[in-house]
Amino acid sequence: MEYGQMPVGMMIAYVVVAIVLYVAFAFPLMKIGDKKGHTGWFAWIPILNIVLMLQIAEKPIWWLVLILIVPCANIVFLILLYLAFLEAINKPKAWILALLFYPLFLIPMYQAANE
Repeated sequence: MEYGQMPVGMMIAYVVVAIVLYVAFAFPLMKIGDKKGHTGWFAWIPILNIVLMLQIAEKPIWWLVLILIVPCANIVFLILLYLAFLEAINKPKAWILALLFYPLFLIPMYQAANE
């Protein structure tokens, strides 16, 4: 094995873990979107999942440009989006810390919303 080459097993493991994490994020977002009356399948498409969060949070679509392109402003607007998203699904704003550091926290949010 030459320097800089990744073993095939590690590559396969990386891809499997990435797919599992993506599904774990997209599925609850899709269900929350469907429950709120939005297009839930947007959760499965990379940039459209942010559009779905903007729709759920009732924020303007031009925020997408700020979140994706503008340095430093993207962090601020992403935090504001998460806060509005939490408010839209009736969760405490203290959960912002969980969303910022562990976005897969959407799974317990979805499960709690279905109780």
